[in-house]
Amino acid sequence: MKRGVGVTPGRRSFQRLLQRWSPGRWLRTARRWWARRSALGPRGEREAARRLRRAGIRVLARNVRVPPGEADIVCRGPDGRTIVLVEVKSRLRLPGQPLLSATVAPEASITRAKLRRMLATARWLAKVNRWGRRPVRLDVVAIEFERDERTGKLSASWRHHEGVARL
Repeated sequence: MKRGVGVTPGRRSFQRLLQRWSPGRWLRTARRWWARRSALGPRGEREAARRLRRAGIRVLARNVRVPPGEADIVCRGPDGRTIVLVEVKSRLRLPGQPLLSATVAPEASITRAKLRRMLATARWLAKVNRWGRRPVRLDVVAIEFERDERTGKLSASWRHHEGVARL
């Protein structure tokens, strides 16, 4: 068989591809991506808690995990009686980002199934904590981080959707 005829070039190009994307290199890339992504959620939750406190809402707990699901932030409303469970959605807006990623709002990722899990979590917490007659509501806070091109610092804008659902 002559060189360059048959399956040999395909095999060679596949080997070059494997060298370029070895499992170690792929894993390092995936870890870097996940580290950036996983750092954004807690940062958004901290920012949301800070802004909720400024709005007169008392933060009772953060990242409450119960069998039906998780509540990012559990608060007491400004009236002192209403219990508020807050779901925080964060996005990082970067220049040169694909158009779809840059235009979809963070709160658009709250699906019907997610809303059902949030309601189940609220019911469970209400039962366990004996909140019986207290009003319980679900809020969504959307945080969008944008990097300032001059300074490189992240600035946050937020939207607070009150009363997405009530018990």
